[in-house]
Amino acid sequence: MMTPPLIHDIAVDTDAARYGLQPWERDALLKRCFAGRRDGLVRGAPAAIVLHIQEGSTIGSLEHFVHGRYADGARVQASCTVTVQRDGSILRVIPEEDGPWTNGAVRTPSARGRAIVARGGNPNIWTLSLEMEGRHNRAITEAQLGAAEWWVRDAAARHAIPLDRDHILRHADFDSVQRAHCPGLYFDPLMTRLLTPPAPPPEPVPAALQPPFGQVVRFDAPRLVTITAAGGLNARQWGELDGPILETWPRGRRFFAAGYVHGDAVAGERRWYIAAGPRAWRLWAGGTDRVGLNRPEA
Repeated sequence: MMTPPLIHDIAVDTDAARYGLQPWERDALLKRCFAGRRDGLVRGAPAAIVLHIQEGSTIGSLEHFVHGRYADGARVQASCTVTVQRDGSILRVIPEEDGPWTNGAVRTPSARGRAIVARGGNPNIWTLSLEMEGRHNRAITEAQLGAAEWWVRDAAARHAIPLDRDHILRHADFDSVQRAHCPGLYFDPLMTRLLTPPAPPPEPVPAALQPPFGQVVRFDAPRLVTITAAGGLNARQWGELDGPILETWPRGRRFFAAGYVHGDAVAGERRWYIAAGPRAWRLWAGGTDRVGLNRPEA
């Protein structure tokens, strides 16, 4: 399972401000879409993901979406579903339930683009769009590539979009005249990742088989043990931390152990020595000179 990248959302005031948007600019941008994915009588749903390149920065693209104008003075009609920044963060722009104004200009589309157009209405009501920060003739960062892979996989899974070349499209699949270069160099390496099933998580390494709680191991002959813990050791009736303390034996005291019992773990050590004698008190092995799970003589 891939780790999600850092995600911002322009609907959040602090995130909008991070990318240079005043609240009124953010509100205006959120209206630059096909609300509810409706275009006239046609209502669409996400059926493909289209990849773009910004030819600049995310801040510049957002400013263009809000304030840009065409050569004839008309206001730019543009937006996107998400942007991916050079640091690998993702910015949500137009909610996925709405159609972003990204792929509407159709000029000599490819067969894949025509298949989306044939669904009816504006192709934006059938697509999600990703705008990558950068330029078409320059490589993107590894962080961007990983974030884009995560988002495409996540969006495709949520909307039942197949991860194949017929459903992960280039902007050039809709406009091969003015956007033949879009999305640029990152498309092929990203598609290679998307078409390769993610590696399964490594098999968990099984923990060493632990003896059952309360199992007693008897020595063939009592063994001399010295207490080394600075504060001494508490002698208990059982190898259980919530049991009563019967005595505290000081550091340096020596005693014979008749064996040990597997009890409550302290710092990873579960063995408690059983003092030889009729009382058979338990003392934690980790506070003695015979400590360590790999010390069979203990």
